[in-house]
Amino acid sequence: MGNKRDIVQKLHELVYKEAVKVREEAAPFFAAHSDLSKMNSKLICDETRLRRDRVVWHKLVWFAQHVPKHAIISWLTFLNRLATRDRLMRMGVVNENCCIFCAAEESRNHLFFECGFAREVWRGVLAMCLLNQGVLDWDAEIEWAIDFMKGKSLLTFILKLSLSASIYLIWEERNRRCFTGVSSYC
Repeated sequence: MGNKRDIVQKLHELVYKEAVKVREEAAPFFAAHSDLSKMNSKLICDETRLRRDRVVWHKLVWFAQHVPKHAIISWLTFLNRLATRDRLMRMGVVNENCCIFCAAEESRNHLFFECGFAREVWRGVLAMCLLNQGVLDWDAEIEWAIDFMKGKSLLTFILKLSLSASIYLIWEERNRRCFTGVSSYC
């Protein structure tokens, strides 16, 4: 190992190389904005983030007064990114794909609205909102929600909160039963 001066020199060289690399990557961005005094974090964020088409369901998840933990689980559910047993099985993490509530094949679509447990939860939520309708499968239920839960009425707000909370609580109960073997409803 070299002396302290050699180590410091090597660190300076490494930092300089990395700074030059960043400078080369950032140069086109800064060249497009000649007045650096107007540069701010919002401008940098807007210029560097990936832009994608907005999904049609985004207002069901991200709305004023959403509950953050409910919104995140709902967002993952809409994206079909929850660690459901069908996904875990495809990844080789688990060997069986049984729903903890009814023993059918567990998937996002099954777990939310096809499973008897989830159907009863959502049917109860709809009944409390004075909406007496049958519970549909995932795709049809979300399509209905997108069409019905528009605007800023109190009912729309309550339904959005209820949908998000139902998804969160079904997922939470599923995990409680999977990992502790205990039901909060017994």
